[in-house]
Amino acid sequence: MKISATQAATIRKSILQIGIHLIRQNGPTVGIQEIADKAKIPKGSFYNYFSSKDQFLIEALEEYTQNAILWNDQTLKKGNKNYSIYTNKK
Repeated sequence: MKISATQAATIRKSILQIGIHLIRQNGPTVGIQEIADKAKIPKGSFYNYFSSKDQFLIEALEEYTQNAILWNDQTLKKGNKNYSIYTNKK
């Protein structure tokens, strides 16, 4: 069954989010099989979206970092002036 580019992008994003969650829980040694199981895809299908586990880990780290930066920016814009929770400055 062929899926659309939009569906493929949605599945890929879902795999990334599930993988990030599992990495946060279990560390980077989480297996592809576990990610595939949680994403409800066959293990082999994982490689339709990522060429290797290393590529997946790099993209997961980039995604996690981008989300953390966005969260920090939004939190600071809300007017939280207690910068010491973000830096060593008081």
